[in-house]
Amino acid sequence: MEKSPAHLDTYKDSFRKLHTTNTTEFLGLKRISGIWQASSYGKDVIIGLIDTRAWPECESFNDRRMPLMPKRWKGKCENGTAFSMSACNKRLIEARVFNKGIIAAGRLIAKYDYDSARDFKGHGTHTSSTAAWAPAVG
Repeated sequence: MEKSPAHLDTYKDSFRKLHTTNTTEFLGLKRISGIWQASSYGKDVIIGLIDTRAWPECESFNDRRMPLMPKRWKGKCENGTAFSMSACNKRLIEARVFNKGIIAAGRLIAKYDYDSARDFKGHGTHTSSTAAWAPAVG
């Protein structure tokens, strides 16, 4: 991959502490009206996040008032440790795990994370729910 002209950078993965859980307030996104409502609540918008996971029970992934998934979407949800395909809905439309690298490195997945798309430390839920924001009371 490093020899590809499209390759920009590679670095060793490391674990970090979570610094914030209130980005939506910081960015002024706590309001329920505005561009989100004016844009038909993201109708036909697909946001893809790679190298992150989600806690599907988080209120930000509630699919109330969400339109049906775009017909062009061909994604899938995968079962795994503490994550069922049924956790996906009209907001969380795909959840997969790509763990062959950590397995090849001989690291134990269960020691560091779930062997699934379930978030372990909260970072993936934080970043994905910020990108695909939904009002959550509480």
